[in-house]
Amino acid sequence: SNSISNQDIETSTCKDSDRKSQHSKFLFRLNTILSHLKHYLIKSCEPHLWQEYSSTGSLWWCAYDPQTQQSVYGLTEAEMRRWLDQLPY
Repeated sequence: SNSISNQDIETSTCKDSDRKSQHSKFLFRLNTILSHLKHYLIKSCEPHLWQEYSSTGSLWWCAYDPQTQQSVYGLTEAEMRRWLDQLPY
C-alpha cells in the first residue's frame, strides 16, 4: 500500500535533523578554520616577540621578523625597542 506510517515520518524527520546538525557542525568547523587562517595570514607579517630566561636567570627579549627573516636573541628591553625601530616598515 501507499500509506506512510508514523514510524516512517519519525525516521525521515530524524534523518533530516541529523543532516542539518551535521551541516551546522561542518559550517562551524569551516568557519573556525577560516578564522584561524585569516588570523595567521594577518599576524604572520608582524614581528614575533617573546621572552626567555638565561641560564643565570636574567630575562631576555627575543624576536623574529618574517618580512626580513631576521632573528634576535638575548636583548634587553631597550635593545629590543631599538631593533623594532630600525625595521624597514
